[in-house]
Amino acid sequence: MINSIKTSVVISLYNTEDYIEQTLLSITHQTLHEIEIIVVNDGSTDNGPDIVQQIADTDSRIKLISQSNQGLSAARNAGAEQSCGDYLYFMDSDDLLDEDTLELCYNKCVADNLDFVLFDAESFMDNNVCTDFRMDYHRAGYMEEKAYNGRQLLEYLISIKKYRASAWLNFIKSSFYRNASLSFYPGILHEDELCTALMYMEASRVGKIDRAFFKRRIRDNSIMTKPFSDKNIDSYLKVAGELDKYGRKNGKEYRHTVRRVINYFINPAIYNSWRLSFSKRCSILWIVLTHYPCLIQPKNIIVLLFKSPLSKLVK
Repeated sequence: MINSIKTSVVISLYNTEDYIEQTLLSITHQTLHEIEIIVVNDGSTDNGPDIVQQIADTDSRIKLISQSNQGLSAARNAGAEQSCGDYLYFMDSDDLLDEDTLELCYNKCVADNLDFVLFDAESFMDNNVCTDFRMDYHRAGYMEEKAYNGRQLLEYLISIKKYRASAWLNFIKSSFYRNASLSFYPGILHEDELCTALMYMEASRVGKIDRAFFKRRIRDNSIMTKPFSDKNIDSYLKVAGELDKYGRKNGKEYRHTVRRVINYFINPAIYNSWRLSFSKRCSILWIVLTHYPCLIQPKNIIVLLFKSPLSKLVK
């Protein structure tokens, strides 16, 4: 039994039996040993939970809890609520983590009294993957070696187009996470866009480590590689609405930051909505012009309205 848990790693598990063993071993083999690993089985219908339990039988640091399928946000929230570590890290069940990640992040946060520390990631392709999806997680060299105010850092990273919302890019002080009342909004996609932005704006001390600790697996049929759908844009609009509420409650500087965050993700989301139904595209246009008229780029409105019919004409 671990007397002092330095870090809690929360892993949401849903139908990733082909990957969960490799993912879990990348955590159990961390050079930081004083950890707990909370795997939340979010209603998996494959053998993933059995694989986790087999490994847990050999490592007392692993705790498997199960719930009905409620989505990634609810699974992460359930894991965070049961965590006991001084620091908190959210890991996905199909990716990998360098073995010295948690130790280096823990030491950095303790030494500099940080609310959280951020780092980079690299992508790798799964076998026989049928997608050209790519994402740049490289931010090394763009930040100074100092503790940043979170809101100011958020604005800076947006200004250089290097802000990334993924939860697994951040190692977080648990007391800060709870005191700021942070959590993942249930029932939506792109939940990181809300939680991470709020985390930055609530933080007073943020640091960085210039290493790509996280190895992101690009595979078919994952949330990020599935075709853009109504639920994608509905989730982005929900995130925008929640951020807007936060900005209105917290004064002019925060409203300004919130609008920059919304602008950062809502324009690509509108652009990617061009394949949706005509009625849905009209609904999207009405919402964004009503709530965010100064944030939407005209070219994205043109794409939203006309790319779909024009593409049909070309065919």
